[in-house]
Parts: sequence; C-alpha cells; structure tokens
Amino acid sequence: MNICISVDNNYIKNCIVMLDSLFACNSNSDIKLYVLYGERMLSSKNKAKIQMVVSKNRQEVSFVRINQHIFNNLPLVEYISVSTYFRLLLPFILDNSIEKVLYLDTDIIINGDIQELFYTNLDGIAFAGVNHKYMDRREVLDIKPEGRYLNAGVLLINLKWLRENSSIEKIFDYIEHNKEKLVLADQDIINGLFWKNNKCISNIYNYYPYLDMLYLENRKRQTIFHYYGRIKPWSSNYKGYGKEMYWKWVNHSVKEYSYFSKIYNYISGVIMNIWKNLKLI
Repeated sequence: MNICISVDNNYIKNCIVMLDSLFACNSNSDIKLYVLYGERMLSSKNKAKIQMVVSKNRQEVSFVRINQHIFNNLPLVEYISVSTYFRLLLPFILDNSIEKVLYLDTDIIINGDIQELFYTNLDGIAFAGVNHKYMDRREVLDIKPEGRYLNAGVLLINLKWLRENSSIEKIFDYIEHNKEKLVLADQDIINGLFWKNNKCISNIYNYYPYLDMLYLENRKRQTIFHYYGRIKPWSSNYKGYGKEMYWKWVNHSVKEYSYFSKIYNYISGVIMNIWKNLKLI
C-alpha cells in the first residue's frame, strides 16, 4: 500500500503517533510511505524519527522535498501549514508506475485494517473520501446538488486518472480564478475542481469523534479517527469525545511527553466521555 503524508517540524509528535497506529494495525501489509516536506520545514532529527518508526516496523519510506514557495500567497487556514497544498502535486512528482496513493493527515489515529479502503475501485474517480457532514461548501464552489464535499484528511487518490485528465497548470489556473472562494485551502480546490469525479466512501474511514454523542457505542466500529478543526486532543481546551483514544497511542509512541502527562490526559479523556454521557441521561 502506498501511503502519503505531509509534515513539518510543528507536527512531528502527532505524525509519529499516527504512523505508530498505522503500522501496528496493519502489520500484515507491506507499506511504502511517502513523506512530503518543504525546504527547511523538516529537520534531519525529525526525519530520523520518522525513519526510526518505519524501520522498527520493517516498512519502507521515501522523503520527497517540495518547493513550498510555489504556493506563496495562497490562502491558508489559521491552524494549517502550507504543507497542506503539497498533496496537489502527487500525480506529477511520484513515479508514473504508482497509480494510486492513500493520503493521511497527521492528526489521525488508525484503529483497524485499511486494506479494503486502499483497494477501493477508482475507475473514473479522481479522489475518494468521506462526505464532510460538518461542512457544506458546495454552493460557494459551484458544486451541483448531486455532488459531495469531501474532507481531505483521508483521501484515496487516483494518480493515473489525474495524470491523464489534469495538470499542474490546470490546478493553478483554477486557484488563480477562485482565490476568493478558497477558504479551506486545498480541500476547496480538490472539491471545487474535481467534484464530478470524486467518490464518497464509508465514514468509518474518516470518523470525527468530537461531537458524537453515541461515541461510546460507535468507537469500536471506526477504522480511522480524525481530529480535524482547531481544537485537538493534545490541547488543554479539548472538551469532546475521543481524547482517550489519541492518548492511548501517545503513551505507546512518543517519549517526549512525561509519564504523568500521558496518564493524566488518557484518564481525563475517559472521565470526559463518562461525564458527557451522564449529561445526556
């Protein structure tokens, strides 16, 4: 399975946590990881951390440096780095022999086998992802009612289709003519430009736990947890569901946090789940 991430120094801890969960839950699969990073955005020390977790799991990794300056002056969400745009280049920077790749954000926990997701049929499809039910930008982006707006944090990308039907020039032309509409950066581009050839997949592959009042019942059925938005489970002001799931993997993966911090955050997440459920009774 070809898996791709974009990462910088600010998200290295979260990246390691995500990768650890990915490899642990897919230990029977061969994974080739592609790491997109900008110049001076990922230190040698942090590259070594990624290499270590990949090697520990007997998988393979390639680091792909991107000239981030080609994305200068493009709109960005406050809490998102310019590296979010890097995935737009994947069809044109990876070898032509690679026909599909699964892109994963780093604020994610893998909670199961993703082979069925990776081998989803993509005939005639550009991007496959989960319908973003908490965000509807279709009208702004001129997406017809039959179209969907995908969350870009988990995307199965048909590189072969994109090479044959798109280009870097076409993408940047769309950006130039729609800058004022692109509130959510490349997510808006992927949806606004390719909606006719995008496909919805099961939301178990991009599950947002924060607002799910049935979290305690639903969590075991979810394959990918995605903590998108400004408030993250490693933030002190995280008040939603699913914090304990994240810190379970932090405890397993990241040495930089103190033992007290790991235990405190995990237990507080468990207590938060119980407290929120009691309020519903």
